[in-house]
Amino acid sequence: MKQTFPYVVFTIFGIPVRRTVIVTWMMMAVLTILAYLTSRRMSLKPKGWQRLVELGIEALEGLISRTIGRPGEEFLPLVGTLILFIATANLSGLVPGLSSPTSDINTPFALALVVFFAVHYYGIRQQGLAGYIKLLAGPVFVSLPLELMGHVSRVISLSLRLFGNMVAGTVIVAVLYGLIPLIIPIPLLLFNLLIGVLQAFVFTLLSIVYIGQAVKPLAEER
Repeated sequence: MKQTFPYVVFTIFGIPVRRTVIVTWMMMAVLTILAYLTSRRMSLKPKGWQRLVELGIEALEGLISRTIGRPGEEFLPLVGTLILFIATANLSGLVPGLSSPTSDINTPFALALVVFFAVHYYGIRQQGLAGYIKLLAGPVFVSLPLELMGHVSRVISLSLRLFGNMVAGTVIVAVLYGLIPLIIPIPLLLFNLLIGVLQAFVFTLLSIVYIGQAVKPLAEER
């Protein structure tokens, strides 16, 4: 029976390398090559693929600005990388022979940690260290530990939400395909495509919300 979930392919200096890690390396190589090729022939009068890319960037920047309530250019590199990486990772499982990196808990957890540190980085840069601590503490300073616990719980929530949905999608597809293999493949592919894109959007939107809370001026919090 074909193995669906992550397994160790080989080890490097005793460190196990799973199949999902290899797929991640492949994704990184493909995205890097595509970024290089597409950036070589950009023009001041966009058309074709360049126009589509710019429309996507503008839409994402608009989403950031509306959610945070301030211009979103500063956060666009991080947010754009998150949604592109997660969407590609989610959809890579549709390619025969590959598996989705997000079906390995380590990948969603690592992405959630990136968001965790990014939130505090932007918050400290915007508010200053003292101001950011005051923002976290709120009107009652003793609530600071509870607030920090809440931030830690976000890491768990973000990672488990993405991981759980991707694993559930894989299981559903495997079960249904085993029951009715001749009828279900195309609808299941569309279902997985929708789930992959939707989960990338949800993860990214929550990240934007968390960043927005960290950079919100103290006066607005009060």
